[in-house]
Amino acid sequence: MPSLKENDLVDETSSEEDDFVFSDLKYTMEFTKVISALKQGCDITQLPNGDAIISQTKVVHTHLKWDAGAKKFVKFMQYNSK
Repeated sequence: MPSLKENDLVDETSSEEDDFVFSDLKYTMEFTKVISALKQGCDITQLPNGDAIISQTKVVHTHLKWDAGAKKFVKFMQYNSK
């Protein structure tokens, strides 16, 4: 059975630049925002310059009931879906 040497375990496709991306704090913070937004169901658009736009829709449910005395609908309950 051939034995593995230390050099056999090194990925030849990785470079110092690849390692720097993952140690960059700003990159990590922005990446965390994107993952969090995806979990919440937000839309994410990336512009050609690399900026990311995160958009979110807020859904509000409003329940109305008829008030016979005032002869109009009145709001009796409202809640947000998120």
